[in-house]
Amino acid sequence: MFQSKTFVILTGASKGFGQALACSLAREFSQNIPGKESVLVLVARSKKGLDETRRMVATISSDLNVHVVPGDLSDVSNLDKLTSSIFGIVDPKQFSCAVLINNAGSLGDKIKSIPNHTDVNKIRTYMDLNITSSFYLTSRFINHFSAAKNYVIHISSLCGIQPTPSLSLYCTGKAAKDMFHQVLALESEDIRVLNYAPGPMYTEMFDDIMNNSDSDELRKMFVEMKTE
Repeated sequence: MFQSKTFVILTGASKGFGQALACSLAREFSQNIPGKESVLVLVARSKKGLDETRRMVATISSDLNVHVVPGDLSDVSNLDKLTSSIFGIVDPKQFSCAVLINNAGSLGDKIKSIPNHTDVNKIRTYMDLNITSSFYLTSRFINHFSAAKNYVIHISSLCGIQPTPSLSLYCTGKAAKDMFHQVLALESEDIRVLNYAPGPMYTEMFDDIMNNSDSDELRKMFVEMKTE
């Protein structure tokens, strides 16, 4: 993938798997000459977290051009402005390869059973962050880099295909995004599309489920996974 001048957008890059993925990308770039001319754009809500990710990336690949774009992907009223700031960084004609990694996501306001989700605004905000924003960003990405070889990667989860108690929002979001990316692959044979589920990871999200899930069974399962 990184054998030519490449533009990469990584959402959810301020912590956890997104931060680790940014460092992995930096290692890949450091092994390729085009990496010196390539661009990595890190997107997330936390400016502090993004700056830390950029610092970590710089220690691995000092020649890589890294840009941070802080912004709330759940705020649809600002989504057009946010995506425009991402795509305004470079001239798309300069790149023969463009990569979008849809990694941003959350568990929602609470890890609770369906009858306890009674705040419609919080449900809508969750869907905007986890579905609407990636749908819109992907559309803008494809149009902006129409002349480049495009790769679109969705960081998925087993929860996208397996119903899990107390994770109704998360399961719904992942299932919807899985299907969205499958349709994209069907519609656009010239775009390489991947739904990738990395499996359980010991992140802040993992601890949140382990400690706060409404499901006793799920909390127990996560405790057992962490102690194995």
